[in-house]
Amino acid sequence: MSRVLVVDEAPPQPGRDGGSARMVALLELLIGDGHRVCFASIRPWSDDLLLPRRRVEELGVEVVASDGDVAGYLATAGTNVDVVILSRLPVASALLGAARAHAPRAQVVYDAVHAEHLARYRLAKLAGNAPLLAAALTDRAAEAAVVAAVDGLLATSEEDATALQALGPQARVAVVPAVHASGDASPPSGRRHGLVFLGFLEMPENAIAARRLVDEIWPRIERLAGPTPLTILGACPPAWLSARAACTPRLSAPGHLPDVDAPLRHAAALVVPLRGGAGVKSKVLHAFGRWLPVVASTDGLRGTQARDGVHALVGESDDELAEASARVLGDPSLGKMLAGNAAELLRTHFGVEANRAALRTVLEGVHG
Repeated sequence: MSRVLVVDEAPPQPGRDGGSARMVALLELLIGDGHRVCFASIRPWSDDLLLPRRRVEELGVEVVASDGDVAGYLATAGTNVDVVILSRLPVASALLGAARAHAPRAQVVYDAVHAEHLARYRLAKLAGNAPLLAAALTDRAAEAAVVAAVDGLLATSEEDATALQALGPQARVAVVPAVHASGDASPPSGRRHGLVFLGFLEMPENAIAARRLVDEIWPRIERLAGPTPLTILGACPPAWLSARAACTPRLSAPGHLPDVDAPLRHAAALVVPLRGGAGVKSKVLHAFGRWLPVVASTDGLRGTQARDGVHALVGESDDELAEASARVLGDPSLGKMLAGNAAELLRTHFGVEANRAALRTVLEGVHG
């Protein structure tokens, strides 16, 4: 049995953001493959995180360095560690030196979550933001340094794997989306009603997409399909959204919900008008697992392998996304067909065994 230390930026709160849900799934994969797993984050575990901590510990994962002093933990326990997985670029940049110094026999793996420099570059291009572009170039240099120094890489999509491989052609890269891909066995019963958007709203691309949906796309949908409830699901809703929802009929922004399955199973479609970003869009895969039809931009379907008219409907302009949404609202049989195909895609390409096999290719040869 090998001892694996996984380090992330913050304690995982799966109902709050897709990255947290993926982290829990990654921990489950490691435990399921027989590893002894410890988890630490560079942000301390606060008192209000007792339930998330309990969920991690119930997996069989030991929480270490609760005060955020991961370097200190490595200094005292690093010689007993076989694998160190550093999740996200800030974590890898901060702790790679300590991992090498204090866990000299450990294999060090960079879990990219998404290609950091690529996501920031696309956001800078979208916003026309020169400082953000400069930050993207800085991220690229930092990510290249990490890629050159680690023993293996985890990417969440083929596109990200290609981008990371370009930074270090000799790197061993595996695509491990690590999403909860065990969707429902059958579609929900009863008539579905209204539209939803799902995303952690402190992420700039999610906040931009939510505003685009509320301001531009939703009014077009209502002109085509009549009055249509819209729910923006996600933690940390911005002030403008909360204010708008408070005075706009049929618009809801409830903020963080412990369980988003119920609203997803009752909605007629998930609308994802994202621009930019990188990695796999876990919100879309989550919808696929709940038999929820998806209408999205090409960027919104990034990393999911979904095809237009087969697994989802694709639109780029506001008019195209509105028209596609109206089609699903007006034709439940179309939505059912898309959802069924998407659920099968999820089972085939994002199931536990596919993730576990890819993870093993990076951890191959590690023994406790």
